[in-house]
Amino acid sequence: LHHFTTIRRADDDEVVATGEHMMLHVDTVAGKSSPAAPEVLAKLEALAAHHAALPRPQHAGRFVGQPRG
Repeated sequence: LHHFTTIRRADDDEVVATGEHMMLHVDTVAGKSSPAAPEVLAKLEALAAHHAALPRPQHAGRFVGQPRG
């Protein structure tokens, strides 16, 4: 699940923070990522379909990190 959040200041709607996250469903018994239960997956697919019509956030996909070397 790729999640991007924008926090805006209430009085002027200026962006004051953003956060971008990748989330995985993890089977804690197996200790690795695993498919979500069908009922969870159905809800996520419905949410993804709704969000597909929204514009992509301007800064989504950028990264913070140190150069390799």
